[in-house]
Amino acid sequence: MLERDNEEKGLRIGEGLSPTLIQQVRQLSVPIWARGLALTLAVLTTLVAVWLVWSGARSCAFECNERLMESGVKILSIAFVPLLVLVYLVFAETGVRALKRKTKELLEVTVIEALHSEERQNKDHSNEIWGSAAQLLEISGPTAYYQLRVLRQDNAATLNFQLDFNVSKVNVVVFLPWPGPERGQTLAQQIRTRLGPTLEGARHEGYVVDENIGYTLIDGRGHAVLCGRKRLRQDFLWDPGSKLYFAQDLRFFLLSLVQEADDLCREPRP
Repeated sequence: MLERDNEEKGLRIGEGLSPTLIQQVRQLSVPIWARGLALTLAVLTTLVAVWLVWSGARSCAFECNERLMESGVKILSIAFVPLLVLVYLVFAETGVRALKRKTKELLEVTVIEALHSEERQNKDHSNEIWGSAAQLLEISGPTAYYQLRVLRQDNAATLNFQLDFNVSKVNVVVFLPWPGPERGQTLAQQIRTRLGPTLEGARHEGYVVDENIGYTLIDGRGHAVLCGRKRLRQDFLWDPGSKLYFAQDLRFFLLSLVQEADDLCREPRP
């Protein structure tokens, strides 16, 4: 909770500064003792400036000392922006450690929450999705493996996928059950024919879908391997709205795949 409060506080501070400056500040890795020392000096400087302004205003009751007030105002105007940056550096986590933490939070929390939907109570149409949930099977650094389970009226479907996240680039790898013996161009052509609308939608969202479709075995079952790559904004990890959009858009993409390949993803009946 404290980390999220610090992130929101940093966003508010950043509203008054240029995006380039904020991005550079966020990438800094400054020791805590250096942050504290710099903040202490900045606070002392600000207090001196406030004292000068107060002393100048108080002296106006007898003989106004404009030099004191001018000096205090000048110091305040110069120190204001650096003070905000120092406050942000002290109370917000920055540098490589922050990027790793935010990557881990995206893969373990944001994506899982976006892919989860409660089972519907009003179940009128058998072809509609009633609910979905994702399970994190394994995570290794910036790579995470998931299994998405989708519920319908008379069946359930599962789809395995993988996310490779690299600060400002993401790879989405989908393992689509494929019973046929096709390989190479034949497999790629059949996949494009069957999943055309979903893949076209992914391209509209900025994904570059590999023309070559791989093939692998998972638990002895053949799977076609689809890979899409997308470049993200440099400040993607620092923007909660962008992360939520990515996760929700991923949900739409995966559910669309399940709907178009329902017979392939359907779980075998017991």
